[in-house]
Formats: sequence, structure tokens, C-alpha cells
Amino acid sequence: MKAVVTVVCMIVLASSAIAESFSLKDLSTGKTRGPFQFKDGSKVLVGNAELTIVKSDPLQDKIVAMLKAVKIPRIDFRKTAVPDVVQFLTHNAKGQDISMVLGRGATQADPITFSVRNTTLYQALGILCDAAGLKWQVRNGVVMIDVK
Repeated sequence: MKAVVTVVCMIVLASSAIAESFSLKDLSTGKTRGPFQFKDGSKVLVGNAELTIVKSDPLQDKIVAMLKAVKIPRIDFRKTAVPDVVQFLTHNAKGQDISMVLGRGATQADPITFSVRNTTLYQALGILCDAAGLKWQVRNGVVMIDVK
């Protein structure tokens, strides 16, 4: 039995945006379709699912990979200020070139309490942000932490 996969792409472009092009290749037939144009934020229809194109940032991907690679055996905070938690996390980056910046709102967050064992720096950032009502993202190669 031969499986046939149909991919339908609808690309919505803003007329003034600079777009990049790509092609789609059907591996079962070898036929290439395209080129298609897209930009970050464009909508794509795959089957019945509408998805949004998110342009990959190699530097962001590298930082996230480093955050996931750093293992922290134990974290134990009791009513600790967010800047102190971030300083601990940065110190535990173990020689990785990871910079973290706190936004004004993050420095004013209430002290937090949490305890975890055998976690990664990536997971610890998520726990910190959930506990303090914050969010984090990688921008320009730096981990930015601020209010949601």
C-alpha cells in the first residue's frame, strides 16, 4: 500500500514585507513544487491545521541548547529574591557563555520558594518564571527575564 501525503500550503504575505522563498519536494514522486514565498508570521495550512511560520534564529537555538545541557543537581530557595535566584542560575551555567538580564518588573517580583533536584538550567528558568509570575525569552543572544 502506497501512502500519499498531501501538503497544502497557503502563504499569506504582507505586500510590503521582504519575503524568503522555499520549495516543497514530494519524496514519493521526486517532484518539486515552488518556489513559494514566506515571511516570519505567515500562516500555513497543513492538512486541516493552520500553523504560523516562525523563523529560526541559530543563536537562539544555540542558547536554548546550552540551557538544556546545563545540569543542576540541587536548587533549594526559601523566600529568595528573584535577582538572587538568577545570580545562582548564572553561576551554575558552568562555563557556558550564557548572559541573563532582568527587566525592571522582574527585579520587583515577590521573593519565591522552590526546591528541585536533578534539573536543567532550562527547566529551572521555567520553574522560576512560573513561581514569580514572569516569562523568559532569548533575544539577541541574551536570556531576558521580565513580567508576563
